[in-house]
Amino acid sequence: ERELQRQGALSRLLESLAAAANKADTPEQALAACLERICAYGGWICGDVLRIARHGDAWQGAGTQWHFTDPRHRERFSQLVERSAQKGLGNPDAIFINRVIGTRGARWIPDLDQVKCGPRLTCARGAGVRAAFAFPIIVRDEIAACVEFFCTEAREPDAAFIEAAGDIASHLARVIERELSGKVRAHLAAIVQTSPDAI
Repeated sequence: ERELQRQGALSRLLESLAAAANKADTPEQALAACLERICAYGGWICGDVLRIARHGDAWQGAGTQWHFTDPRHRERFSQLVERSAQKGLGNPDAIFINRVIGTRGARWIPDLDQVKCGPRLTCARGAGVRAAFAFPIIVRDEIAACVEFFCTEAREPDAAFIEAAGDIASHLARVIERELSGKVRAHLAAIVQTSPDAI
């Protein structure tokens, strides 16, 4: 019965995220809804979207968007927020975000106390984080962002939720792609409008 209730809650989460993604005018709105609802569903203390961009053969951070279940926790996680805003993503052999980027798949760390942490996860552990989960958003065959969640107790991987993360990422990728397509159309329209002047 508990398993059926959990499956029902996950189904409702996916439905609400799909509806929010379809209604969102911007990727930021869709991502904010994603962070808020997944934190509430999974009991995560906070979540963020780490935008990334390819820089030559390396990847760099390109901005973050955070959600805290309790706004007072922002101060507690200030070092992690600050570290995440830096462009460098750290050691290519790091076990979290770089692993997500390298495998193009989800990564769940059940207990940070049991693994060797890089700079970002060290900040997270200093704030009391024990478990972390992240998955990539892939747009036009490139990773556009990684979505991360943190909690303050050790937590074994949730196989059903990890599998569902692929569907969530697909919804968010479509929102980001809509924005990119809109920018391309606006650029082309601007060219058409100014071409008589150029001629």
